[in-house]
Amino acid sequence: MKGFSYTNLKYIRGGYNSAMEPIRTDFKGYEGKFVALDSRTGDVVIAAEDLDGLFEQAKGRAHIVLGGRVPLKDEPIPVGLG
Repeated sequence: MKGFSYTNLKYIRGGYNSAMEPIRTDFKGYEGKFVALDSRTGDVVIAAEDLDGLFEQAKGRAHIVLGGRVPLKDEPIPVGLG
């Protein structure tokens, strides 16, 4: 099971900190599309060609996180201020 486990608890100055495992999503096959993720599992549940279509499909559904556009394989990804 992903997420919380008691072995991840660490004592940090006056309290305990829970270091949960991050969700790793596989975006293969969704390049160039806008996607929405299930917030509990991290799986892609909706993929659309444009952002408006993604909003329409996600409306009224629970546990949905709009993730944005997945870049193409050869598309540069801007990092930092430049």
